[in-house]
Amino acid sequence: IYKKLSSQLSRYKPAPGKVENNYNCVNKATDHQTVSFVWTDKSGVETKLDHYMGCMNSSDKSFNQFIEQLPEMLRINDLIR
Repeated sequence: IYKKLSSQLSRYKPAPGKVENNYNCVNKATDHQTVSFVWTDKSGVETKLDHYMGCMNSSDKSFNQFIEQLPEMLRINDLIR
């Protein structure tokens, strides 16, 4: 599971040590969740991606779909209601 998730997330991962977000997207709906991904390397350097699920650009839509599949991929969908 880890290798599959890591591989799929790698296309969205910012450069090491960077913090990125999509808060300034053009096509935006309100009252959606923000999802944060944080990678920490062996030396403690953090890389962070904050993704607002209300962004409706084509690239954001595909990432939203990926995020929506995470509970099933991680086998935790029974824990989420």
